[in-house]
Amino acid sequence: MGRGRRFLVLFFVVMAAATYEINMTNAAVILPHMQGAFSATKDQIAWVVTAFIVGMLMGFAWSGWCSDRFGRRGFFLACLGAYIAASYMCGAADSLEEEVAWRFAQGVLGAPMMPISHAIVLDSFPREKMATGNAIWGIGIMVGPVLGPVVGGYIAEFAVWRWVFYFNLPVGIPVLLGCLAFLPRTPRMSSRPFDWFGCLALTVAIGAFQLMINRGERLDWFASTEVIVEAVVAAIAVYLFVVHITTTRHPFVRIEMFRDRNLALGLAIALVWGFLLHGVLVLISIMMQELRGYPVITLGEVLAPRGVGVMAGNIVAIQAARYLDPRYTMASAVLLIAGSSWIMAQWTLDVTPWEVAWSGALQGFGTGLGFVTLASKTLSTLDQRYRNEALTFYNLTTFVGIGTGITFAVSLVTRNTSGFHALLAEAISPHNKMLRFFDVPDAWDTGSEAGRAALDAMIVQQAAMISYLNYFFLITVIAVATVPLIFLFKGGRMFANTPGH
Repeated sequence: MGRGRRFLVLFFVVMAAATYEINMTNAAVILPHMQGAFSATKDQIAWVVTAFIVGMLMGFAWSGWCSDRFGRRGFFLACLGAYIAASYMCGAADSLEEEVAWRFAQGVLGAPMMPISHAIVLDSFPREKMATGNAIWGIGIMVGPVLGPVVGGYIAEFAVWRWVFYFNLPVGIPVLLGCLAFLPRTPRMSSRPFDWFGCLALTVAIGAFQLMINRGERLDWFASTEVIVEAVVAAIAVYLFVVHITTTRHPFVRIEMFRDRNLALGLAIALVWGFLLHGVLVLISIMMQELRGYPVITLGEVLAPRGVGVMAGNIVAIQAARYLDPRYTMASAVLLIAGSSWIMAQWTLDVTPWEVAWSGALQGFGTGLGFVTLASKTLSTLDQRYRNEALTFYNLTTFVGIGTGITFAVSLVTRNTSGFHALLAEAISPHNKMLRFFDVPDAWDTGSEAGRAALDAMIVQQAAMISYLNYFFLITVIAVATVPLIFLFKGGRMFANTPGH
């Protein structure tokens, strides 16, 4: 493949993945507008986000087999076309039920573009330059979550919410035509039988687990029959899937690929990696809006340096792969994330936009540096015939970590805010002698109803801020604890010679 054709292939497939990533996050910004349009409650409108995430993870489950069976090029084009059509239908939906159904379709039909685009990018480079391929792909998909709220915010401000979905047409159709013109054909594994039972068990397990995670906080977790049913279904489906793939002759997932130590360890670290990153991003967005009163557009501008940091980290990772043991690069990336989270744990309610911007840029740099290295090291010793399946599971575990991390972050902060509010409120009393030594504003006069209301609002803010800071500190601890795992990777060069290459 010539250099010019390779550039065009990379551009179009990364654009497809980035468009999907942006749509994963920008819909959250327009939920209040959709809630009014569909006359829905907060719990009902949340299904717009939940349906997409559940569909996305279920779509990952079968993308590896379908890519092998039908050919990477044809399957990628079909998924991209179906995703664009589903995006149009999301914008044209007249009821909440239609919107949720098409968001699920958008998630499940577009999801295979992520691992397949990753595989296409990696196959465009020789093995010793896989870090470069990972960096190029990473720039597109890691910047997506940062650009998503910005794009959604501007559309919500200057247009109607439906254009968040219609936006995919003027972007997606040229990308589809470009992929149609330049994507190379790949051989099909037509002799490989389809394991219906294995696929169904994995899909049900993923869907039930993600529903449990997304719905748990709103339904008070295991106090809800729905959550209990989802947990039981997920557990049974996982059991059936594991038993089936270890006993059947032609399993849906070729279990022998997990004998590769780097792959098995990389998938475990990818799960933690996803957990670490996006929960922080979501909490910063909520914190700056609720506690600092930032409008969506301003918030997007403050978070934009994170995307710049990601790109810088990707570029540095390419150079580092030539000279350094990737384990040290990965450990440095995780410690950068730990350091930035530690800085965030020192914030106060007076945190400035500059503090948010530069600490976010630092965390973004660590994210870009670690993403390239982790993805490359995970695949460095794996036989190429397993690449499609391995990338499917790599993306799947990363996004399960992301979904779990976001849910855990919001749930923890919500619950801790209530606890800290009760703890702080105990000290607020006309009989507390310590309050007499401070210049308490007249607006906080405990003798009046307005004063008590103002004082309670201040307590809520302080309790919420303490909860955010505790979460940032927790991320610091988890990140530091992950570092020793990194050195369990096989050492040496990034890409060793392996059979099948």
